[in-house]
Amino acid sequence: MKNHFFPVLLLTAAALASCETNIAVPTPSHEPRASVLYLLRNEPTGDTLNNRTEGWLYAGASQQIFSRQGELGRADAIIRIADQAGRPVETFQAVTAANSSFFNGPGYYRPRRSQLVQPGQTYSLQATVPGLPEVASTLTMPFPAVIVNASLAPRPQLPGSGTSSLVPARLSVTIQDNAATTDYYLATARLVDAQGRHGAWRPVDLDITSRENTIEVGRFQLSRSFADDFDISPYADTNVNGQQFTFTSNVVYNKEFCAGPAGAPCPTPAFMEVTVSTLTPDAYRFLLAKRRYLDTNGNPFAEPAPLFSNIANGFGVFGGATEVTYRIPLP
Repeated sequence: MKNHFFPVLLLTAAALASCETNIAVPTPSHEPRASVLYLLRNEPTGDTLNNRTEGWLYAGASQQIFSRQGELGRADAIIRIADQAGRPVETFQAVTAANSSFFNGPGYYRPRRSQLVQPGQTYSLQATVPGLPEVASTLTMPFPAVIVNASLAPRPQLPGSGTSSLVPARLSVTIQDNAATTDYYLATARLVDAQGRHGAWRPVDLDITSRENTIEVGRFQLSRSFADDFDISPYADTNVNGQQFTFTSNVVYNKEFCAGPAGAPCPTPAFMEVTVSTLTPDAYRFLLAKRRYLDTNGNPFAEPAPLFSNIANGFGVFGGATEVTYRIPLP
């Protein structure tokens, strides 16, 4: 048996070797295009403690598919947002190391708020990056959500954290959905003082130790911010269209930690301010696609998760969010 089996093995190995083929995969042709990312909101947004680019615009250039370069942010872009009549609504200033202590590299732009945008109105973005084709996008601002009520109920202190300054609570928010429209929501929360001023407190976070907080795509729960890559949960009203519904999240917040300037008095928080943002469909699609894209990181068997884009002649997203707030006294 052994003497007859060995030649068979040699023939099999030779056959397999003859099947091996090296194929050169050419790099796809690539014409550089401008990339723009911006979320137009009905209220001005300030920098926050953990997301210092909250509310900023990003502009850059696209890269070849096999490129190993970092981000190609551009500081020389000209970006303009106008209403239907062509009147300017927003212009932007490049963020540099000279004009901001939060310089994250070229490509970020701070909005110069010139006019508040209105629900139901259409706005257009045009961006020119020298050497690249001009890009554009258009959106219609959604109407605001109707928050019926909201509450914040204390929960037992976390086990083994008797000296911890983290306060556990259960946040509940009830919304009356509009039956006439398909709506997309995102909820965030922060601490404010008695005058409604936002201090440098830590963000209100989901309690990751709570088994009641099931982290899954498509579930409506509290998000940290629009700028967060992972703690973000956009929600479509598919199952609650026209109904009154309530979302709940077990959260933790810190009334004592304040990262303000050294020696400066830290204000005392008095309220948790919950913000419910109604998103444009494209903003929802992009945020959901980004969440799914990041969730596939490192998984070779995951389904493809392409990012959504609505920038004509380029890449990126021009989205909108109409926001309403509800303040809850801290327990």
